[in-house]
Amino acid sequence: MKRPWIVFSAICSLVMGIVLFCVIFGGYSSLLRSQSRISTVKQMLAEQCTAQVGLALRLSALSNEEAFQQQKTALDRTARKLKSVLVRMAAAKDPLDRELVEKFETAQKEITRGINVLATALKQNQGLAEKDLDVILREQKELNTAVIVMVKQYNKEATYFNTRSRQFPGMFIAKLFSLDHLRFPEIAPPALIQGETASAS
Repeated sequence: MKRPWIVFSAICSLVMGIVLFCVIFGGYSSLLRSQSRISTVKQMLAEQCTAQVGLALRLSALSNEEAFQQQKTALDRTARKLKSVLVRMAAAKDPLDRELVEKFETAQKEITRGINVLATALKQNQGLAEKDLDVILREQKELNTAVIVMVKQYNKEATYFNTRSRQFPGMFIAKLFSLDHLRFPEIAPPALIQGETASAS
């Protein structure tokens, strides 16, 4: 017959093994889910920004007058720039490179301003169909808000992963599964549309 202390030790070892397994598996699955959420939010953010590119091109096509050529040229150039950045973001492996994130922040800021500037100029042109312009202005506000929401959600998930993988016990789990080198840079959210668009409404 086995001695009681041997049975007790075996039970304790089994319990500790189960607890350790749950901690490791739970921590690892948590980091994987976080990565998956980051990837999903990044894709949703790209979709909103792609819609902004399309809207910018629609706005640019509203008038062929020479007076708006400078603003239209600048907006078209910015739209192509943002589209190029979005293509690179889609092809890049997570986490995104800090330089690419900065290019995205710049392009996003420029296209928002470019749309507002051209919309303001077109709004002052009495010969333009104001109904079409108002629809685009409303869509731009909605897209701008959606981009802000997506960026904040992305940053929330990035912060969660970065923090979880650096703190106990996540730091050991991240190292065990070679996730400790991953750091997700946060994205600066664009400003709410107020300035030029507000003056154009």
